[in-house]
Amino acid sequence: MKLYTTLVFVIVAFVVLPINAQDNSIEWTTIENVEDSLSRKRKKTILYFYTDWCVYCKKMEQSAFKDLQVIEKLKKDYYTIKLNAETADTIQIGNDQFINKNLKKSRNPTHELAELLGSRKDKPFVAPVIVLFDEQFNVIKRSFEYLSPKELYQWIQ
Repeated sequence: MKLYTTLVFVIVAFVVLPINAQDNSIEWTTIENVEDSLSRKRKKTILYFYTDWCVYCKKMEQSAFKDLQVIEKLKKDYYTIKLNAETADTIQIGNDQFINKNLKKSRNPTHELAELLGSRKDKPFVAPVIVLFDEQFNVIKRSFEYLSPKELYQWIQ
């Protein structure tokens, strides 16, 4: 009987708990996948630009993007894109292609798309940047700073 109880506990620990843990994370996707998804079902979209060296990006990923309220709201009402602002990838949106023109010119080369969507007049791109799009993929608003879980939740309302 003891062996049976132990076996049941082990099965629950290794099967059920990881399944529940997966439900508590944001399902990040790509711009190309969102384009396809928008053709089937219209939803707002969040585009989160980060860099590998950005301390505030890491802090947001460990707090705001792990908050259960934020996760539930994003899963329900948004497509979510996470994009490294220094990626070397060519990104296709409709008929337009975006590249990282600064790839071999700069130590921290910012991708053309990040500069286009994540910069302000007379200010360089600085991560983290979050861009909110409506159902037709038009920019509604942008955030250029760290957002706490509470601030991010209010921002996506």
